[in-house]
Order: sequence, then structure tokens, then C-alpha cells
Amino acid sequence: LNVVRDARGVLAAEPVPPEASAAILAPFFGDDGAEALGLRLVDLTLAAPADTEPGRAILDNLDAAIRAAGLRGEIDSHATQAARLAKAAESVQGLAAFALAAIAATCALLTVLACHTALAAQAHVVDVLRMVGARDGYIVRLFVRRLQFLTLLGGALGAAIAALALAVGPGAATSSPPSALAPLLPELSLNFETALRFALAPLALALIATFAAWASGALRLRSIER
Repeated sequence: LNVVRDARGVLAAEPVPPEASAAILAPFFGDDGAEALGLRLVDLTLAAPADTEPGRAILDNLDAAIRAAGLRGEIDSHATQAARLAKAAESVQGLAAFALAAIAATCALLTVLACHTALAAQAHVVDVLRMVGARDGYIVRLFVRRLQFLTLLGGALGAAIAALALAVGPGAATSSPPSALAPLLPELSLNFETALRFALAPLALALIATFAAWASGALRLRSIER
């Protein structure tokens, strides 16, 4: 403590109580790991934020002072941890966006395949409708409506299952964290915002299916000779 307090740029240095240190280090070393290893935490207040150039200079000077005194210690700033968590969160968001795009693309491809298959299987019906004067737009609309219904039904079932999983999943019935790492994890609960997203998901999928079915159906009818 004397070495740390005398270091340049350190405004205050207070030892963290053993109970608080054990609670902070428990996720990494177990309940009794910190005590067995003799680890102690010191709360530092610097003259400049740790994520700025002056703050990093203070940390480097502090690290040099600790080593020069022959002591063993590691300096870890909240800014460093926050940056790591932010980077991890950005990676998860990127993966989620990729998964969402993959789901939308899969929905479009399945719709195109279903529309082409349906038109090919009902080619004789298409011929009859054309002979009685039906336009291609009307014929495509018949298949699009069917695919819209199937997409809405599938999306609604998926949203209902997801909502049920959140409603009855771990931690849904209690506000206490399920594990020591719970503060680092997002809160998974069925709130109004989540319910609204679940409600809009089937509509979004139906919109994608509508455009995909309309485009593929129109192209397919053009390829079918009159």
C-alpha cells in the first residue's frame, strides 16, 4: 500500500475487504481459491482515466514501482475490462446479425423452391387458367397467398416456442442470478420489447416470402409456354 500510495498519479489506494475480495475473485478461483492463494485486491483512484494517454502512463509508472520494490502484483483497470466486454459483445452481435441474415436468406430460398415446385406440379392448372383468360399476375397471386399463410404459420409457431422458452427457462421465475457470472450475461426475460419482436418476426418472414414468391413465380410463368 505504501508503494502504491506514493506512486505518481495515484490519488487514493484502499485495500478491498477480504469478504469483498473473495466474492469478486470467486468466479475465477472458486469460493476459497482467493484465500488459499493469498490474493488481495487494492482499489486505486487515478489522477486521469485509465483509458487515456495520461492514465496509461500512470499505470505503467505504477507497475514499474511495484516491480522495483520487489513485490508481486497485477494492475487491471475497469477500462480494460470494459473494452474486452465491449469487443466480446460486438462479436456476439455480429454473429447474431449473421444468423438473422442466414435465416432470412433460407426463408427466401425455401420460398423460391416451394413456388417453383408448386408451379411445376400444377402446370396443367396454369394452362387451364390461362385458357379461360387468367393473367399471370392472378395466377402468381394464388400461389403467393398459400406461401404467405405457411410462412406466417411457421413463424408464429417458432415465435411461440421461443417465447415459451424464455417464460419458463432458467432464471425466469426468480430475480437472483443463476451463477456467479450472471452479471456478465444479458438478462433473458419475456418483456414487452421481446414480445413485440416475437410478434413482428412472423410478419417479417411473410414479407420476405411474399417478395421471393412473387419474383420467382413471375419468372417461372414466363418460362412456361402458353
